[in-house]
Amino acid sequence: MKRAAALLTLTTTALLATGTAAPADTLDHVSTATGVDERTAGLVLEVNEISRDSSGTYATLLWSVRNEGTERITINPKDTSLDFDRQSFAGVTLRDEESRTRFHPAMNSESACLCTRDTIGTIDTRLDPGATLTYWSLYSVPADLETVTVEVPDFGDVTDVPLT
Repeated sequence: MKRAAALLTLTTTALLATGTAAPADTLDHVSTATGVDERTAGLVLEVNEISRDSSGTYATLLWSVRNEGTERITINPKDTSLDFDRQSFAGVTLRDEESRTRFHPAMNSESACLCTRDTIGTIDTRLDPGATLTYWSLYSVPADLETVTVEVPDFGDVTDVPLT
């Protein structure tokens, strides 16, 4: 168990340091949704994948936002109702439709979201026209959960996303 926790910490630290998970133009996507209000008009949410760790207990969501509009837009899908640190994408959740359960990103011992978060001003949230940014979030989910709905504030839901 200590080895798994150390690996999770190392992986999380590496992802936090980079800000984005991979060059967005190299990622496939499972499904998409569009922005649903004036702040996200012209934006497209792409769910790239949800992959489990070897234990099946943790799942990492990779998601991207593409600006198909004509103006620069700043995105901010955080949830201020929870006790997460202020500069994170803690508002990105997974929902199990069958059990009606919502999964928020895991937190570390400092109440920081285990997701893309801005610890030193390194996370870009500004999208120029034609640009795509990729982010990640880590969740603790039941081992038998097969599909989820991905919820990103200000975007439509992405349903029936498989956990691989």
